[in-house]
Amino acid sequence: MDWCYFVDPGLDVTRADRVEIGEDGIGGFAVVVTLTPADGVDYAAWTTGSAGHQIAISVEGRVLIAPDLLEPLSGDALHIIGLTETDAQTLLRQLWE
Repeated sequence: MDWCYFVDPGLDVTRADRVEIGEDGIGGFAVVVTLTPADGVDYAAWTTGSAGHQIAISVEGRVLIAPDLLEPLSGDALHIIGLTETDAQTLLRQLWE
């Protein structure tokens, strides 16, 4: 099924310090995106007003995933949880393309 998203202006992150796959603590997998210190501060401020909403993670205008933002980011890493191992590997590859 195809989806169409209408998105508000958000925050551009052009470089991550690290992107890796881990376990999500609820029986699935997660993609963990560790932001640069500067982006981490900006992203934490932006997520304060976006908690409880769906966000779009896109590369070159293409939405890769649109998870619900459960709570504001309090550190320097974004955890995208609830993925299968295959979906996590695919997302990891797409984020690095």
